[in-house]
Amino acid sequence: MISSVVIAGSLVLWLEATSTVWLGQGSGIWGLLVAVTIFVGVSLATSAPNRRAADFIDASRSG
Repeated sequence: MISSVVIAGSLVLWLEATSTVWLGQGSGIWGLLVAVTIFVGVSLATSAPNRRAADFIDASRSG
């Protein structure tokens, strides 16, 4: 998640600083597209948390 925010944010800042417009779309649209793409890619490339992590989260929610 952090990587998608950092990379997409950097892209938006660069597009704004250089006044670049791709295909008539603003920098926010491209930032959103990049962020979602990276987020989904990283989610698919990494495995789900193991059972111990899930147990910890369940215990913290129950009190």
